[in-house]
Amino acid sequence: MDLLAKRSSELREAIDAIQQGANSDTKSTAGDKHETARAMAQLDVEMLSKQLGEINKSIEVLKRIPLKNTSSTVQPGSVVETSIGTFYLSVGLGNIQVDGKTIMAISTESPMAKAIMGKRAGDKIEWRSQLITVITIQ
Repeated sequence: MDLLAKRSSELREAIDAIQQGANSDTKSTAGDKHETARAMAQLDVEMLSKQLGEINKSIEVLKRIPLKNTSSTVQPGSVVETSIGTFYLSVGLGNIQVDGKTIMAISTESPMAKAIMGKRAGDKIEWRSQLITVITIQ
């Protein structure tokens, strides 16, 4: 949640900076150049706003995932140690460091999450022509 909140804050600051820059830019004698710069700034704001929307969706998904997983099967919110690495089934954040250990935060909608959902410790799945063992579920 902290990573998403930080990224959200950074995006808001970037949007504000672009908008302030576009608003403070006075029209010069090169009118076309000014209009092009404003249009480019608007495109940047739209792109960043879209990213901010995705971050906000991810925050809402995280709010619905239980903090403590008490299930013996892989569920949303599970931290799953496998023979190829450790995964946190939540939102797609990529690699995160927790207590010095690298954990891949993946979306519950990702193909890997769907492949291991409902599995138990000791279960095996075939993933991209590789046999993967579920070692532990937390």
